[in-house]
Amino acid sequence: MNHFKRILVLGAPGSGKSALSLELSEKFNLELIVLDHYYWSKDWSPLPLLEFRKICAHLAQKEQWVMDGNFGSTLNERLPHADLVIFLTPSPWISCWRQFLRSLGIGRKISRPQNCPERFNRDLFWLTYKFNGAHGKLLESKIKEEYPNTPLIKIKKGSALFKHPHFN
Repeated sequence: MNHFKRILVLGAPGSGKSALSLELSEKFNLELIVLDHYYWSKDWSPLPLLEFRKICAHLAQKEQWVMDGNFGSTLNERLPHADLVIFLTPSPWISCWRQFLRSLGIGRKISRPQNCPERFNRDLFWLTYKFNGAHGKLLESKIKEEYPNTPLIKIKKGSALFKHPHFN
């Protein structure tokens, strides 16, 4: 039985955040919040950071949700409200492969932001490859140090989550 009402799902692009978030949302009847839909506008133009942070702060105050998205610059708005953080850490090669397939229009379960066609982005691909290194370690240490009472589940693939003691 799930007792979590605000679940934050983090991980590299292509790590499976969207698929797992959708599954959690459906399984536990929680609102699915896909941050990409709030951050990106036409042709991948980003929202100004201050405006995005305000949106994230507002969304995080909702009563229950599964929130899909990294956006490290907004963690301070979101982490205080999460009662569970799931950090997906598959092999960088798996995440890169999924990202490549996505650029071909294959494999995405959650729709992209409106007017943002899938495409290959070399910088995002490189970030994906390096994510579990320094960036992932910084993210994990921030969560553990600043929010030690918030459970952090670190898994390589989403299907392993439902075998975790927090979900049994």
